[in-house]
Amino acid sequence: AQLELLDEYVAAKRRIYQGYQEGLAGVPGLSLMALAPWGKSACWMSTVVVDPPGFGLDSRALLKALHGRRIQTRPLWQPLHQSPALAGSHSLGCPVSERLHRQALSLPSSVGLTPQDQARVIAAIRQMAGQSPAGD
Repeated sequence: AQLELLDEYVAAKRRIYQGYQEGLAGVPGLSLMALAPWGKSACWMSTVVVDPPGFGLDSRALLKALHGRRIQTRPLWQPLHQSPALAGSHSLGCPVSERLHRQALSLPSSVGLTPQDQARVIAAIRQMAGQSPAGD
């Protein structure tokens, strides 16, 4: 049944990505994961990369602050070589995936996300820019 709605879902995902791209433009220390210029993304997840010195909070502090406002975000996937299931396995490390896991958050991107809900997420993130964690 979902495949019958695929075109509609992909269009919604692209609108959501565009909304974040426009709404978060110019926020210091925050960038949306770039779309590959050689492809056409389905924009299934809208993910931001947080640069702590530029934004004022690291990604996990932003996650907690948004959670406090009842906005759910998720860290980008854990690199496979860091999985407990692979503990003890040989790994050369993957510095790019490790950095992205530390710095990236996937924002609310459900096809049911309303423009009002997305505006609330964007407003909360913009309000938190430049703040430092409590106690600093």
